[in-house]
Amino acid sequence: MVTCSICKQKFMHTCVNLSVNEVRTLNGNRGYDWTCIGCRAMGKDMKDLKALIIQLQNDIKDLRDKNLRIVYNRASPDFDFEDVMTEFTERQKRRNNIVIFKVSEPDQNKSLKEQKVIDKNKVSAILNTVASDLPTTNIKPIRLGASAASKIRPIKIILESETTVSSVLKNSKRLNRTRISSK
Repeated sequence: MVTCSICKQKFMHTCVNLSVNEVRTLNGNRGYDWTCIGCRAMGKDMKDLKALIIQLQNDIKDLRDKNLRIVYNRASPDFDFEDVMTEFTERQKRRNNIVIFKVSEPDQNKSLKEQKVIDKNKVSAILNTVASDLPTTNIKPIRLGASAASKIRPIKIILESETTVSSVLKNSKRLNRTRISSK
């Protein structure tokens, strides 16, 4: 009898075309292994599968490197897909933002709540001048930067859509002194 070194199944030497001397050598545990036909076929399939996996990994690496060269015109080992996705997400969020410049600051002696109401009224008036059909009830103006007596801070507004942003920017020429920008 001869034992398969993989599946450990026993076979008659005559059934697997081995001579008595070959069986003695294999069973003598002299570092020789014998595998049955089923395990040999599976082993070949496993080797083929492993070779395919290695080839696919190399193909993916080549495509990634090629993509880096095309998109960024450089192959960078520091490239981090997660950073790119974060940046893309942040840019998507800012698509609905506009910044309004040269809007006078409310009186600093007023409460913060009163200052926000004054800013909202000023921004609503500006947006109504630019796009009269624009709903301004949900607008929350945000002053950018630190407050200073001699400085007029810009105001950031988040609008409902890119179409609204486009409409506001297109009609912003109607304004005399105030300037509107996106992002």
